[in-house]
Amino acid sequence: MNKKISINVDLNLDELCNKDAIIKLFKEDVEPIFRKFESAYIGVGYATGADMAKKAARNAITNSVMDIPLSYALGVIIRITASSEFDMDDIEDAIEIIRKATRSDSKIVFNFFIDELLINEIRIDIIATK
Repeated sequence: MNKKISINVDLNLDELCNKDAIIKLFKEDVEPIFRKFESAYIGVGYATGADMAKKAARNAITNSVMDIPLSYALGVIIRITASSEFDMDDIEDAIEIIRKATRSDSKIVFNFFIDELLINEIRIDIIATK
């Protein structure tokens, strides 16, 4: 399942560092990514079924709403949202796929949220800066 999305971006650190996340981000990790950036990459990927984390990661890489390539990113924030039945081991696979699409010196941080409305579905958001 692949959804093209138009989004109005609000780089709200409080939301990114939400205390309700299962895997949390801290402002100290996120602020340097946004402190001095020239441009941003934003990608959103959805997937269902087998290997959904890998598929959603690939979709987030290819479904960018910006024209800046992810391979230029110096800082990357990955937000993963899935139901509580999601296999946490798959997070590592998704992050590795995204890591391979970025520069070797990119700083990558991520968080994980549970949304019970996503039944057998995962959403991965990538926000990256150059």
